[in-house]
Parts: sequence; structure tokens; C-alpha cells
Amino acid sequence: MQKFNFEKEEHPLIEKLTMEARAEALVAGWKGFITVEDFANVDVNRVAIQKIRSRGLIENAAWGVYISPEARAEAGPLYDLALVNAKFPRAVFCLQTAAAFHGITQDVMEEATAFVPRSYGAGPKMGREFTVPIDYIVTRRESVLEKGVEWYEVGGGCAARITTPERTLVDMFRYSTRGTEGNYDALIEAEAYRVCVERCVDLEDRGEFDFDEAYMIAAEFDFMDALINSTADIRHYYTPSPAP
Repeated sequence: MQKFNFEKEEHPLIEKLTMEARAEALVAGWKGFITVEDFANVDVNRVAIQKIRSRGLIENAAWGVYISPEARAEAGPLYDLALVNAKFPRAVFCLQTAAAFHGITQDVMEEATAFVPRSYGAGPKMGREFTVPIDYIVTRRESVLEKGVEWYEVGGGCAARITTPERTLVDMFRYSTRGTEGNYDALIEAEAYRVCVERCVDLEDRGEFDFDEAYMIAAEFDFMDALINSTADIRHYYTPSPAP
């Protein structure tokens, strides 16, 4: 999603350029992060990459990942999440991180949270210069990494993989003190979960949330009835806030 469509076959003249010129052409037509593999696709090696880096055309964002200064300036506060996904596209930002992104929590998170597949080990290795605190939850279930997950643009052509508002509500319940996932160390407090449900009611009132969709996602994880029962009273007694 965050990559500009740039293939040699569609740009035959690129093969007539020098390697450094090919690197410049790629950067000029690219949006977001550029990986070593992207450069290799147009026959650009690491020597040419370092040459255009020394000229300030790109910055080294992480091991094997680059970005233009212009895209970096436009990426905004979620740049680091998008950077993780540029290198590890199967990571999924979730729970409080997703709730904050969608505006369905009042908590200010001090670290990000992401689901990752077991193939990533204990968590993606980003290099020693990457110091953003991220709590990785390793999972074996494909549905955890795919169901109710979307790419969201965060500026500068960069994108992060984040759970949808409906999936976020499901996870906030699963990992709350009212839910069923007792193996997670940092449980979501009941009050934080209640606020999440109330703000989802606000979003539904504006046509930006679908509780039925959330319940269908919960069914994927075998606790649809539990989520319905958990949200019923909150939805019944809460009056939606006026639209901002």
C-alpha cells in the first residue's frame, strides 16, 4: 500500500541509466519507505544506495529501510509504527495503540502494542537506533493477524497496519478484566474498556462504527455472546455525545 508502482518493465529507459541514476529515479517516484529489496528490483546495489544517502537524498530509517527527507517530514507522529511495518509487514498494532489511533480511549499510552507471528521471534529486530518501546504479543493464530486489520495512511506515503475500530473493541474486551484472555500480563482495566464501548457508541451514532461487525469478529474468536452481553448494558444506558 505504501509503495509507488515502479518496475523496470514499465520504465524501459531505467536500464540505460547508471546505477546511481537509477537509485535517484526510484527515490523521486517513490512514496514512503524504500527497502534494500526495492532497490535491488531495479538493479541498484548497496554502494549506490550509500552514495545517494551521502548526498542527502535518503535517510537510513532502520536496518535495510530508507526514506526521503520529504516523506519523513510528512509522516507525522505514527512514523515509527509505519517503520516497523515497512520492515515487518505482518505486525499488527492493536489494543491501546489502536484505541488511541481511532479515538476510543482516554488513556495516553507510553508504549505501542502489536501482535506478531511466531516467525518474528520475541519481536521484530529494528536495529539499535530504534528505541521506541513496543510490547509485542506473539501469536500462532492467523486470524489474529488478519481479521479486522487494515493499512492506514499516516502521512508521507507511509502506512501502518492497525486493527479496525470494531476489531479494537473486540481485543479490548479479550484482554480486559471482563474478558477471557487471562494470559496477557497487562490487562485492560474495566473502566478503560467501558470508556472504549461508550466511544464506539459515539462512533456508531456518526455512522463510523458497526457493533454487528464487532460481534462477527468476536465470533471468529469464539466469544460473540460474551461480547454482546458485555456491551449490552453500556450501550443501553449510555447517551451518545454530541458530534464534535
